[in-house]
Amino acid sequence: MNYEKDNKIVLISACKNCGQNLEYDWNICPYCKTPVVSIVCNYCGQEIKTNWNYCPHCKNKVKAEIKDKLRIDEFNAWLRAVLK
Repeated sequence: MNYEKDNKIVLISACKNCGQNLEYDWNICPYCKTPVVSIVCNYCGQEIKTNWNYCPHCKNKVKAEIKDKLRIDEFNAWLRAVLK
């Protein structure tokens, strides 16, 4: 999902914990404080989100091993936030 803000397209994703809409550049969900985990592309070094299959910067496929590790890291970050 996306919308226009100040003549820019803002990408929106959903929080994996509560389902609320999140803007692309947010680091935590403002509704439930779940961390939004992002990573860097193993080819170009640009920031990408964990649910992306391809890097929009260099067009390379995100390796499956990296995505699997990140899912674990994302879960651990969520768990730490919940337990605080």
